[in-house]
Amino acid sequence: MTLVKCKAVRVFTEFVSNFGMVHGNPEGSDERARFPMVPEAAVAKLAAEGKIETDAGDAPLPQLDHDGDGHPGGSVSATGNDIKALRALYRETFGKAPFNGWDADKLRALMAEARTGTEGAPA
Repeated sequence: MTLVKCKAVRVFTEFVSNFGMVHGNPEGSDERARFPMVPEAAVAKLAAEGKIETDAGDAPLPQLDHDGDGHPGGSVSATGNDIKALRALYRETFGKAPFNGWDADKLRALMAEARTGTEGAPA
């Protein structure tokens, strides 16, 4: 489900099917109420009713919102250090599980050696 960051224009609480409650309060102390994350399917209806504006600009995300979904928590996928994907690729390349103590750099180095045909790939 795609969420759209909006700006609350007036106080409202709206039930959105398959999502739950969306609350907006332009004067509230909670960032999530001033800039609610609204399911894409409900944006047009709430905007037409004058409850939200869809241009929230650079509205600040709530503290501890690591993945940008408007709610605290979550995580962003690691870039260049996706150890699970590297281990799966190692398994495909060598036909066996990698040593769990190897970090992403070690796994990349071993697979690069296997691609170039140089020595050093584990037996």
